[in-house]
Amino acid sequence: MNLVHSDWCKKEFAVTFKKIRIVLVHAFVGWALCAATMGVGMAVTTLNNALVIHAIAAPIFFGAVSLVFFCKFNYTTPLQTALSFLTFVIAMDFFLDFRAVALRYQN
Repeated sequence: MNLVHSDWCKKEFAVTFKKIRIVLVHAFVGWALCAATMGVGMAVTTLNNALVIHAIAAPIFFGAVSLVFFCKFNYTTPLQTALSFLTFVIAMDFFLDFRAVALRYQN
């Protein structure tokens, strides 16, 4: 009985980890598209224009990523997906963008 329960737990954990990984990969794709928009935007135009373009493009990017996610996987509810994407973007911006800005102004 214990062996069966142990195998079941491993299988359930593997499926859950796979689902979480797929949600995070989709969140990363959306974040990368937004980061690319900001990178290219700041290279070819002013910061204000890049921010306006980013503000328009971000919902479009994440809408497209969400459409792909829900058509192909649909592991989470829309609210769970939105919160996962939002949490991922906040974490990436905090740990990567904030650090880059701090290092730039440190010298």
